[in-house]
Amino acid sequence: MPLPAALKARISRSDSWHEYLEVMIPETETWAALDPTLDSGLKKAGFPIAEWDGLGSTILAVKPIQTFTPEQSRRLVQVRADLSATALRQYYEENADFIDGLNAWVARARQGLETPHA
Repeated sequence: MPLPAALKARISRSDSWHEYLEVMIPETETWAALDPTLDSGLKKAGFPIAEWDGLGSTILAVKPIQTFTPEQSRRLVQVRADLSATALRQYYEENADFIDGLNAWVARARQGLETPHA
């Protein structure tokens, strides 16, 4: 994502995930990827907005480095669901500086106070 370098420098872990949906479009008998992450509120910051025509895929907020099969995805979602409160708290604490910074940056971007960075 086109975030400021100072914000990217706050990332403490390289492992993360981004979820989006893949849906079967009956009219075309094809699968479409749908990602609502880049909503209209981020248009003020110059982000491309995910618009859906009802038949094709939307843009993805994050470029995939790996795409999983439906079965692999189910297992990963279950692993995440099974994380204990302690493990989730630890993950947040390890990443709090970045997460809090990202949330603040996105809030400012939605107000038109931030612009995307390369």
